[in-house]
Amino acid sequence: MAVVFSRQQRDAFEQRYLERVRAMRIALDRELEGHISALRVLSHSEYLASGDLRGFYEQLHRVQTEQPAWSTVALLERNGTQLFNLHQPFGAPLPKSAVEVALLARVAASGEPAVTPLVKGAVSQAYTTAIVLPVQLRGAGTRLLVLALDSPVWLRFVSSIPVIPGATMTLLDQNGLVIARTLNPERWVGGRVSAVLYAKSRETPEAAYRNVGLEGQWFYTAHSRSTISGWTMATGVPVQDVERQLRGSTVAMTAGATLMAALAVALALVFGRRISQPVAALAQSAAALERGEQPPPAFTTPIAEISEVARAFDAAAKRLRAREIGLRESEAESRRLAAERARLLENERAAREEAEHANRIKDEFLATLSHELRTPLNAVFGWARTLRNEHVDPAMMMKGLESIERNSMAQVRLVEDLLDISRIVTGKVRLDVRAVDLAAVIESGVDAIRPAAAGKHIDVQTMLGPSVGTIMGDGDRLQQIVWNLVSNAVKFTPRDGRVQIRAVSPGRQQSHARARWIGSRPGARQAPGRAARRLGRRRQRGRGPRSDVHRAAADRIRRRATAGGARAFGRLDAGSRGGRIAQRRACARRRRRARHARSVPIRARPHRRRGRDGRIGGGGAGATRAAPPGRDPLRHRNAGRGRLHADPPRAPAERAARRRCARRGGHRLWSRRGPRALAGGGLRHAHHEAGRARGARRRRGEPRQAFVAMKRSTERFLTTHTGSLPRPDDLIRMMFAREEGVPVDAAALAARVSAAVDEVVQRQVECGLDVVNDGEMSKPSYATYIKDRLHGFGGQSRPLVYQDLAEFPELARRVFGDPGRSRRRTPACTGPISVRDPHAAEADAEVVKAALAHVKATDGFLSAASPGVISLFFRNDHYRSHEAYLEAIAEAMRHEYETIARAGLIVQIDCPDLAMGRHIQYAGLGLEDFRKAARLHIDALNHATANIPPEQLRMHVCWGNYEGPHHYDVPLADIIDLVFTARPAGISFEAANPRHGHEWAVFERVKLPDGKVLIPGVIESKTNYIEHPELVAQRIGRYASLVGRERVIAGTDCGFGTWVGQAAVDPGVAWAKMRSLAEGARLASGAFWGERQRR
Repeated sequence: MAVVFSRQQRDAFEQRYLERVRAMRIALDRELEGHISALRVLSHSEYLASGDLRGFYEQLHRVQTEQPAWSTVALLERNGTQLFNLHQPFGAPLPKSAVEVALLARVAASGEPAVTPLVKGAVSQAYTTAIVLPVQLRGAGTRLLVLALDSPVWLRFVSSIPVIPGATMTLLDQNGLVIARTLNPERWVGGRVSAVLYAKSRETPEAAYRNVGLEGQWFYTAHSRSTISGWTMATGVPVQDVERQLRGSTVAMTAGATLMAALAVALALVFGRRISQPVAALAQSAAALERGEQPPPAFTTPIAEISEVARAFDAAAKRLRAREIGLRESEAESRRLAAERARLLENERAAREEAEHANRIKDEFLATLSHELRTPLNAVFGWARTLRNEHVDPAMMMKGLESIERNSMAQVRLVEDLLDISRIVTGKVRLDVRAVDLAAVIESGVDAIRPAAAGKHIDVQTMLGPSVGTIMGDGDRLQQIVWNLVSNAVKFTPRDGRVQIRAVSPGRQQSHARARWIGSRPGARQAPGRAARRLGRRRQRGRGPRSDVHRAAADRIRRRATAGGARAFGRLDAGSRGGRIAQRRACARRRRRARHARSVPIRARPHRRRGRDGRIGGGGAGATRAAPPGRDPLRHRNAGRGRLHADPPRAPAERAARRRCARRGGHRLWSRRGPRALAGGGLRHAHHEAGRARGARRRRGEPRQAFVAMKRSTERFLTTHTGSLPRPDDLIRMMFAREEGVPVDAAALAARVSAAVDEVVQRQVECGLDVVNDGEMSKPSYATYIKDRLHGFGGQSRPLVYQDLAEFPELARRVFGDPGRSRRRTPACTGPISVRDPHAAEADAEVVKAALAHVKATDGFLSAASPGVISLFFRNDHYRSHEAYLEAIAEAMRHEYETIARAGLIVQIDCPDLAMGRHIQYAGLGLEDFRKAARLHIDALNHATANIPPEQLRMHVCWGNYEGPHHYDVPLADIIDLVFTARPAGISFEAANPRHGHEWAVFERVKLPDGKVLIPGVIESKTNYIEHPELVAQRIGRYASLVGRERVIAGTDCGFGTWVGQAAVDPGVAWAKMRSLAEGARLASGAFWGERQRR
């Protein structure tokens, strides 16, 4: 048995060595294919097409500086004559090439590349290998492009795989000569290997066997021959090392067998006891049952007869216990039924009383409503009958018409109030929030009530503080609130009284006990469930309703308001009228400057805006104040602000969540009314992800992030685009100069970028886009801009090879013939990555926010490169692995993502690597291997955005914004499940171009996860066709029918200025496409929301 075991172990060792050498052979093939691909790209050089050998020579010199493995590159004729060699200056006399003429002729005839055996270079006189590729030289026919790779290059290659001491890894050419060897390379390079290894390598492509090495010792040898080059990769492990391991395994097995024998003896003793013990236990059970006691617990035994008797004893004991338990349960059930009967009777009585109470309140409400509706109609009806008399004098007619008009307006207002209450209850109230001059609103509301006050000789005074300025709110609703407050004050103030209206900015002093405020004042934590009543103050002179009539009227109004809306909108004052105050209070809660509409003063916060210096400016004098040292200006801006609530009354879970919100600072947004109650969706909490990460940031003193939810298509289809837009010509020239290292005035460039952003934002809104951005005016491209914002990049990265364009060289020359391509810099990663310019993203955000302040856009976003696409464009020459490289990029880009989010903008992460990487970066991998790489990229993205809510993130996935065949594009169905695992809620992707226009059908089989929003491209970004609006509407409708209209935002396939200077689409056509996008979204909205959306 030991001999068999030893032989099996030896076979396993040989198989392991064979698998290792096979992996090295595959790596060798990929290395050679990479060099051949690079030569194929060079073979399409425009210098060869034009016959310019000197230009081609200089181009090869530039490429060689980026390829340290290349020893030299030469251009040969078929007879081996060298036209030039990078080892010598152009035009210098050169000897004949060392490559065999027969091989050169074979390559020229077949048109396919070939790899040469080991030769001595004609110029360098060093051992080298070469890759030969036929090329076409204009006017001269076929010539041969030869790439020389010296032996040290292959020595580094075979040394990249670690081997045990004494073992060797050897690379052989087609003739059995040693190209590289890890053991004594300086001695054996150029020599022939052992006869056994050479004979075996010629007989079979792969094998494992014993062999005598070049140094005379015995090896376990394995080899694998390449089908591409004919080279052979071999490895050898000393026999004594393998035998030492085999001896250890054999000794271990012998010791194990001895131990098993000892264990068998022990088991025999144990089994003997297991036979005697059950018999004794059975006797004890029989004795206990005879005495009427509880027998011992049942036991198990392999003896069937003893087990049967034990089960009989156990069954008898269980029957006795069951009878006792049944008797006790019967008594308990009788008591439970009696209690249940009493509870049901009590519930029935309470339900009957509640129904009677609700019916009584309904009757009171209907009676009051009938009275309120009938009162103005009586006046209109009476004056109408009076005016039908032909003898009415003009004065009487004018008085009657005025009365009819006044009562008609009162009727209209009452109906509007009822409609508003209905909208609030159903969650359909809409507010037109904009900058409002609070002083003008108050004066307008007061002026409307002055005639009524003058009739009672009441002095109405407005006392507006100097800091009252502009606030964000609905002007019409605020004016209604002011009118209601002042109207109630005048109504319940006796004749010759006085009413004062004050509006002051919230400060440190609190004037009256009734003017309570709830919010996140610095240093204070207050319960979020209290009503925020700090709106202002109505100071009323007089004693208010004194008589029984007044008190009865006040009670009646309170009951009516409670019946009409108190259940939905909380407690009301006696001065409220028919639920109108409840309506105004609920509307006010939905504004960012929350105000409660009680019969208390209006206290309004001026509209404030943070400037570039971190100060917070107000609308009135003295309203500007800076954030305290060490405090985030964004967080300090929310100090003193009330939390935003939307009724109905909260459930216990929501109250607990609100208390947590108060402890965290109290400036999050909450709603249970859906997207129409607040500009978000459903009950949403900004802390629901990455809570522990936020706690760590607070302990480190980092600033708090603002929560901004991405808008949904709640009333119509929103429109947006991918990011880049056409840039002005002068800005392009300035960016090219900066890319080429020419000094550019930073202030002038920043001013031009700011002006360009203003223009492009204005133009987006004019075209009808809802969610707009800066057009990437400050960036040379969507990805390579990071070289100016992060440390660790330098030199020059190798050019990317596009798998689809490699098959169409003429098209590749036209696509890569972009005049700006040679002027763009794409360095490699040469050092540790860290943040270099921490203010660049903040400057971009401030510029676009300043532009958004002058337009009426639904939302704003900024784009940023994903860790994966950065790794695609910038070769890693520093980190030990791709995973480490991604992790470093993610840590560095976290700052930019969070800066954009903190500015209150939507963050778009550009992730073309998740699709385009399939035919560029990972063209040599299978689908499953590519998916594994894509998972790494998504993990890095999720890590970098962990502190940003998903609702503030969207991602863009595309297959490359270039006009190519794209026949190697990975299907959307093969990656959509991976895309769903990314954190961003919005998913933008190509859906309009001919290669991917059919993939809307993917969502017939794939369910869109909860919380995700699709942003399909319904406008193509590579051609100058202007899509018809009806086609755009059809594309939008397909997705909306599958995933729901509120989960679709219309977008574009990709950008119209992905790289600075790139002009695949004419700028004028690009803007016309945007207008067609907006028109198509309008048509689709009419189909999904009704004809009113088409107007």
